[in-house]
Amino acid sequence: MMMSEVSPQDYDLPGAAQSAVFLLAEEVKLRAARRIVHRLQRISATGIYGDEYSFRSLWDEFCHEQQNGPHFDQDVWDDTLEALLQAEGERLTRGEFEVVWLASLPDVADLKTAPRVQADVLSEIRSALHGVAATRNLARFEVWND
Repeated sequence: MMMSEVSPQDYDLPGAAQSAVFLLAEEVKLRAARRIVHRLQRISATGIYGDEYSFRSLWDEFCHEQQNGPHFDQDVWDDTLEALLQAEGERLTRGEFEVVWLASLPDVADLKTAPRVQADVLSEIRSALHGVAATRNLARFEVWND
């Protein structure tokens, strides 16, 4: 049996490349977010939400804030996360940075010559972190006083 030949016209290479960029960017962002989660899990809870919850780590409290907040000025969490986000941004390889930046859909006239803005990439990682926190089940941390 003879296989049919496929010509370049049969492929939507730009469309496939765009899909691949978005998929890869999502993987990079989630990997970076998981590393931040790992760091936040190693910081003891502050107790800012009182005795109603038995949170063990700053990650638990961050998830609570994302799901039930805002309870506090967002600057408190921004200050806490800034160094962690910065470290993750610096950890990205040049290719990972580029993929996440491209997937952020920057509003530029020319993708080839536009400056790569780290704030765009860090914002994408922050969004991934918020998404993970917003979907975490926190029911086991509630303290029921009868």
